[in-house]
Amino acid sequence: MRRAALRLISGVRTRLLAVVSRGVKATHRYGRYEEYVAHQTEKTTDPDRVGRWLGAEWEVKLSGFKQVFERNKEYLAHASTALCLGARTGQEVKALIDIGIDATGIDLIAFHPSR
Repeated sequence: MRRAALRLISGVRTRLLAVVSRGVKATHRYGRYEEYVAHQTEKTTDPDRVGRWLGAEWEVKLSGFKQVFERNKEYLAHASTALCLGARTGQEVKALIDIGIDATGIDLIAFHPSR
């Protein structure tokens, strides 16, 4: 199980690096950790963003996570629990729960979606 989880993480990281190498670049650079935390807090407590995250974007992101997990189902075949780091609104948690994995999400800033 551990080796499979590491392969999954490695595969996701490889895809993320591939996206970055195609010209997507970071929009924020932080001089200090406190700046990063302040920015994340601002985003997570912004009612307009929260409305989008829990509205129109919810299903799009949930569907995306379901597709990723389906493509990597051989790595999840024997998983019974998962910890999702940086889960913000929790679509990845919901997608894992939907396929029978007991998932918990945590994020830097506490957020409790209504779904």
